[in-house]
Amino acid sequence: MKKQFRLIQSLFLCFLLPSFMEFTPVKANDETNNSVVEAETVNKGIETETLEVKDDVLVVTEVLDSLFEDGYSQVTEAVKVEMPDEETTKYVIENLTIETTLDLEAVGEQTGTVTVYDQGSSNVADFLYLETHETEPIEKMEKNVKHTFDVTLTMEDTLAPVITLVDEEVEIEYEGDADPSQWFVSVVDNADGENVEYTVEGSVDTSAPGSYTLTYVAVDSNGNEARKDLIVNVAEAPVVTRMVYAYSANTSGSIYEMIELINATRASYGLHALSLDTGALGTAAQVRAAEASTYVSHYRPNGTSYKTALDEAGAYYNDAAEILTYAGTTAQSGLNWWMSSPAHRSYILSSTHTSIGIGYYNGMWAAILVN
Repeated sequence: MKKQFRLIQSLFLCFLLPSFMEFTPVKANDETNNSVVEAETVNKGIETETLEVKDDVLVVTEVLDSLFEDGYSQVTEAVKVEMPDEETTKYVIENLTIETTLDLEAVGEQTGTVTVYDQGSSNVADFLYLETHETEPIEKMEKNVKHTFDVTLTMEDTLAPVITLVDEEVEIEYEGDADPSQWFVSVVDNADGENVEYTVEGSVDTSAPGSYTLTYVAVDSNGNEARKDLIVNVAEAPVVTRMVYAYSANTSGSIYEMIELINATRASYGLHALSLDTGALGTAAQVRAAEASTYVSHYRPNGTSYKTALDEAGAYYNDAAEILTYAGTTAQSGLNWWMSSPAHRSYILSSTHTSIGIGYYNGMWAAILVN
């Protein structure tokens, strides 16, 4: 049986071989001088057009266009197949197989081979393929034939990387964060992929409102440079508004009575007298007395700390403490309650505070001590 199969195989090859065999004359006789001369055998192979560097599965189809007289009509994208032979790269497009020694991702000119064959719907054993060496583009593919081409491939990289930013223009707050990396998205190159570094030209002064230009710069391995501008607008400094109060510092006799009682108590403990502030501090204390008369808390009705009343009134301080009481209707009854409470007593007898603002409104006493 094996002998019969080999006989059939030999007959099959003998039948196909004459139709695909190439005959190239090596020598010819010169009848003029009866000398032997070499025939012209110089073959430059098939030269592709200069191709732009891109993904190799896209380049392989452009190479195929050079191997067919009418170009190659591609239906699906090529798929790269891993090969044990590192010198050969294999691609598959439907039934078409392409094997090449060319590096389809390298810039410059190179010469190598491209072997193309169509397996059709069946897997044919390698030894049944008829191998041909082509020096010109072919008209069409033939099944069970491996066409090997000598190819000179020229690749160039003229495309700059593509820089992507979050937007063309951004706005930041006065004295906000101006780190350029927060607006950078990516830089991608047709040859280097994402392995491209970038730098930023320009700076932003966040303390000076206005428009600034940052320029992002990326250069690929072949020297192609990309530049992209980003406009950064720094907002105006916030305007500090102060509340216009209907209240002013309370200068009634009860306020002076209260400060005299407080300082007398402090003197009995060997402490310095507090200075009564009837300006901004007194105004803030009167505002807090009015607010606390309906909402007893060290937080204001809008949910902010009592210290915002100091800020809005324009009072200057390093440290502040507020005490409140609804006890009694006289200055003495108010002070008595403060002294009966350990927490409030500690503020009345504080050795660090130097000034005090006192407010009174509808039975509510408010005192703010500062230094």
